[in-house]
Amino acid sequence: MRILTALFVALLLLGTNGAISQNVSETVSAVNESVPIDHRAQVALILDIAAPPQGGAGREYVVNYTTNLLNILDPREINFTALTTGDLAADNEYTLFITRVGARANHEIAMDGPGGENLSMGDIRRAKREVENCYICGTEKKSVVGYRPSEMINESDYAIFETLGISYIIDDGMFFSTNASRPYQLDNTTLYVVPVTRISADSEAYMLTDRRAAEMNMSGDEWYSLLSRGLDDAISRGDPLVVLITSYISGSGEYMNALERFIDDASKKDVRFVKVSDLVEMSKPA
Repeated sequence: MRILTALFVALLLLGTNGAISQNVSETVSAVNESVPIDHRAQVALILDIAAPPQGGAGREYVVNYTTNLLNILDPREINFTALTTGDLAADNEYTLFITRVGARANHEIAMDGPGGENLSMGDIRRAKREVENCYICGTEKKSVVGYRPSEMINESDYAIFETLGISYIIDDGMFFSTNASRPYQLDNTTLYVVPVTRISADSEAYMLTDRRAAEMNMSGDEWYSLLSRGLDDAISRGDPLVVLITSYISGSGEYMNALERFIDDASKKDVRFVKVSDLVEMSKPA
């Protein structure tokens, strides 16, 4: 009897332990499917290579100020996404410079372009080809998969982007991503929307773009404080941080100093700087 009882208990325990092991295994598997291998906070920095809309010394802003920013980013091996227009890429004065920007492994090239009623497949196809033509002969040609519209876009435009191989759209106010804190897929499309981070401070909502900060006459210290607040909030929530900077604003002076301080702070907090396309891939279901 004792032998039979012991055998029964052993079988019971074995079955229970098997069930426990199975449940733990399923839980770990589910967690692994939803959490990236790299658990560090993700920061996607987007650099808009541009001259002021009112004109001025274009080459100074486009080349010199962008170079100032590259001198901060590249020695630190910061991954980032650079925005440029087809017109700028096709301008003989800037083609070689854009080619050099696109050649580095830690740089991703995406495209600025129109939206709304001005959106046409022909214009975007031409601009995309002009940006993609900025590559060094003998090296792999880089495909442009990111787009930042300058005006509102709508559902009728989605097919144009998909047809032309665009996989993500950067939203700095031209979409309706007010409540979104990470990339999300548009229904019935292959397109992802990447919202620039918004944070709440002093009962106000702020989008983390230096252009908006400059329009609000923020000092460099105030812009730095906003970036720091955004980073701390993102880390605490487990969300990515997406920041949009512009060469003619952050490429010199106190805004450049603020950016450098922010990047050094972020590096000390062991965050991971990623290209926007990488952030989109991390956001896709396993």
